[in-house]
Amino acid sequence: VAWASRFATAYMREHGVRAEEMAEIAARAHHNAQANPDAYAHDAWTAGDVMASREVAPGLRLLECSRACTGAAAVIVASERAARRLCESPAWICGVGQSTLGASLSTNESMSRLASAEAAASSALRMARAEPPDIDVAEVHDAFAVCEAMAAEAVGMAPRGRGAAVICGMRATGSRALNPRGGILGSGHALGATGVAQAAEVARQLWGQAGPRQADNARAGLVHNMAAAATSSTVLVMRA
Repeated sequence: VAWASRFATAYMREHGVRAEEMAEIAARAHHNAQANPDAYAHDAWTAGDVMASREVAPGLRLLECSRACTGAAAVIVASERAARRLCESPAWICGVGQSTLGASLSTNESMSRLASAEAAASSALRMARAEPPDIDVAEVHDAFAVCEAMAAEAVGMAPRGRGAAVICGMRATGSRALNPRGGILGSGHALGATGVAQAAEVARQLWGQAGPRQADNARAGLVHNMAAAATSSTVLVMRA
């Protein structure tokens, strides 16, 4: 919570983001989770509910924080030959990126951007020979509402400083392009299983098997997970 509070206050101050926008991000996460049968909870929290929840740290309200929970996730990683034998339509990992700045919050040069995620996303996209506009659906690490806004910018789904506005726009249009399962914030944070759950969700999206939370025309997907106060990030680019 302490590091997320520093991110939230810096991000909101630097980019003029209002508390109401952060609340909309959280409300969208909880809304999306209602279409996810594997979510820890299915609470229909509104932006008003988020704003009314108590402030747990500067710039951070209770309903803008994910809930740690038990959970499990699994994927099968196989060679191309084995994948074709095991599955009619595999989800291919086309790009991988990883960046670690150090296991300390102090190694972040800025509290309003995710430098490790930017580096990891750049590497993964380059390996996949892709650009951010090529991504149809993404799962990004959103243990706190501010993290989703910053991660959207880091992986190229929103311009710098516009992550909150872009996500609020998705809320208005019903877009499922970002964190369609509700993300960590909406569906629960099963620490240790979170990254694998994100990859499994993107695979479902690429297969067109995500049911009511299906993103439109999902052919290329991105997974972003992070740890150590956002100083370490891993990004995958996947295609159907």
